[in-house]
Amino acid sequence: MALFSHLLDLFFPPLCAGCGDVLQNAGEVVCARCCKSFPYTEHPTRADNRVSGLFTDIPKVSQAAALCVYEPESPFYQVIHNMKYHRRPEVGVWLGRNAATRFLEQNQHWFEGIDLIVPVPLHKRRLKSRRYNQSELIADGISQVTGIPVDTNHLMRIVDNPTQTQRTPAERKLNTQGIFLLHNPDDFKNRHLLLVDDIITTGSTLRSAVSQLTPVRGLTVSVLTMGMAGDMKY
Repeated sequence: MALFSHLLDLFFPPLCAGCGDVLQNAGEVVCARCCKSFPYTEHPTRADNRVSGLFTDIPKVSQAAALCVYEPESPFYQVIHNMKYHRRPEVGVWLGRNAATRFLEQNQHWFEGIDLIVPVPLHKRRLKSRRYNQSELIADGISQVTGIPVDTNHLMRIVDNPTQTQRTPAERKLNTQGIFLLHNPDDFKNRHLLLVDDIITTGSTLRSAVSQLTPVRGLTVSVLTMGMAGDMKY
């Protein structure tokens, strides 16, 4: 197997998910140059950020943050694009580990008290097409660093709503109403959940997911995404 893997690397060398250059070190997913260029936010140390501002009317959301700004044609944009549309599932796990490591370095208390990580689910039709849920892979990466377990058994996506791309904020809100269902909500009583997704733009999808969670007694929700829309800034 080691020889086979070596031959694969020889003829099909692993490429950086950001710039496409050949990676020099085994196990790398994104090269150091691209990683350094990512437009990281200050959210680990700023509770009053633009993402948390999308949930200020929901008392059970205790904190919300994004790792980076999602700007078209940037290396970070390419990383997300490769993860979602070019069958690079390893990118999702790498992003989760990167996010958890960076957040802990800047704020050792950010994950404190969180019981479970809940990735935003895909509809089964889209999951069959893509073969994996990128948010679940990100959650797995976060779990590897923090030790917090991942739960994929309770929050379900019951509507395969059309893509949010090119929709107005009002259309996005309408497009995401009633798309999630929470099974066995009593299992989440008095728990603190970390809701994880890849990109947040207006917050419509995540708010729809949160709306299924917040009626649970004693529940607290944190939100973490890998990117936020560039026009949100910080």
